[in-house]
Amino acid sequence: MKVIFLLLSFFLFTGCQESLAPVKKEISQAPAWVFNPNLNGVKGAVGSCAPHFKGPSYQRSLAVSRALDELAMQMGVQVNVVASREEISSGDNVNAKSDIQTQQTVKNSNVTAHIEATYIDPKTDELFVWMILN
Repeated sequence: MKVIFLLLSFFLFTGCQESLAPVKKEISQAPAWVFNPNLNGVKGAVGSCAPHFKGPSYQRSLAVSRALDELAMQMGVQVNVVASREEISSGDNVNAKSDIQTQQTVKNSNVTAHIEATYIDPKTDELFVWMILN
């Protein structure tokens, strides 16, 4: 009986010991500009997009558009986005229609920028685009 108690105690304590092991946090391998787009004193912005169902070119286009919108807002540009979605279903058929309109208002200013760098997260395939004002 004493042997069984010792064995149970041994397994109980070794099981608890494993659960108390520290959890290793993964450190992001993303470049510094992903978290700090104004790196080295430049005016920049980061746009990102998860994988797009229409392919990589749409993913890149959306990431660039988001970065440009961010740069425009930093310069005091007023950005208005109107999005609408309409779905009609009858039986097994579903028809969907989407409409997105973007209006940007600037007074005596042009927003011109270039892509400085891109990064794709290897785990999520999310694309990050770093754009800097010219």
